[in-house]
Amino acid sequence: MSTIAYDPDIYGEGFDEPCLLRVPDGRILCMLRTGSGRPIYKSWSSDDGKGWSEPVKTGVVGVEPKLLLMTSGVIACSYGRSRKDVSDRPGPFGFPSEDAWIMFSQDDGETWTNHTVLYEGPSTGYTSMVELSPGELLCTHDILGFGWERTNSIMMVKVWVEAGG
Repeated sequence: MSTIAYDPDIYGEGFDEPCLLRVPDGRILCMLRTGSGRPIYKSWSSDDGKGWSEPVKTGVVGVEPKLLLMTSGVIACSYGRSRKDVSDRPGPFGFPSEDAWIMFSQDDGETWTNHTVLYEGPSTGYTSMVELSPGELLCTHDILGFGWERTNSIMMVKVWVEAGG
């Protein structure tokens, strides 16, 4: 057993909602949430999870990162990003709201580019994705119809990705 990240003083939540992916160079990449409106961190293991690098900020804030290695070798990461981080608009009924975003890495998760909004509106910000064919992603996210009540909808967005672009 090993610990990926621990810091009892990091914001209110600490590190949670981990997502793991074996990247093309053989390491394991872990993306970690630290809270709504807080940084997403990354850490790597070079020994199959026995030890982990010190977590570092990815440069984005958000919740529930999801990782996908595409057939091209590009890594896609979908996540929710708090509205308070992208505009001054409040969330529904005064609650925080997360928009759905996606970003990409061509260097095994070292850097992230092409930060793109998938959906802007009331949502938990929780996403998922699958590669339908080379370069064609199907991404899902929720829509909160009436605030945080149980009247959600699940929506899908297709994204086409060109390696090297």
